[in-house]
Amino acid sequence: MRHGIESWVKQVQVYVAADQLEQAQAVAAQPIPQDIIDEWNTALPEFELPVCPRCGSKEHVMLTSADPVNAWLCEACEAEWTDAESSGDNTGVQKSSTP
Repeated sequence: MRHGIESWVKQVQVYVAADQLEQAQAVAAQPIPQDIIDEWNTALPEFELPVCPRCGSKEHVMLTSADPVNAWLCEACEAEWTDAESSGDNTGVQKSSTP
């Protein structure tokens, strides 16, 4: 797909459109690009629930929406907030006006 070839993976086989077979074979014959190897080997940090900005609870936090940003609800104190839309790393929190 990276080279614009339509493909489907079924079990351990990759299927390509007949008119792109030669192009796919040429791509498959090349070594795996280093950026793909690096991405594959990159350890992803374990996801951690956010802490409620009002009561500090981490155990009672629920994701209520992810469109367009993550919206959260604390079942302990009923606070609602969203991940900061302007924050590229999604660590910023905006508190809602919920009392």
